[in-house]
Amino acid sequence: MPNLRILLVFLLLFSKWPAVAQPTSIRVDKRIANGNTDTINVNYLNQQCWSLRATNPKSAIAIGLESLKMAQIIEFNKGVAQAMNYLGICYLRLGDSPTASHYFFKTLSFADSLNLTTLVSINNC
Repeated sequence: MPNLRILLVFLLLFSKWPAVAQPTSIRVDKRIANGNTDTINVNYLNQQCWSLRATNPKSAIAIGLESLKMAQIIEFNKGVAQAMNYLGICYLRLGDSPTASHYFFKTLSFADSLNLTTLVSINNC
């Protein structure tokens, strides 16, 4: 039994399994990059934007802008409002208050014009 443990440790230490770190840059999913635009893709991009807001706000902004563009193309109003709100949060995390305010006010006026009463501006970022 001790020989088995030594063998296992030896295999784990000296095996040729590469240690791969998670990439820091975010690649857009292939199905999204191929031009497919629907609400599922907008929601996916919004989720990615939200997930990266604290750790990588610049990548989150790039994803948020792509989501906003896609949501506007397919006229997915909830996705547009959510993307603008998340962009405001990301810009706030970067310390760009004027741009953040621009997106927050844009979100509020857009949501108000469409009676999106369930949209709540998230300020705990």
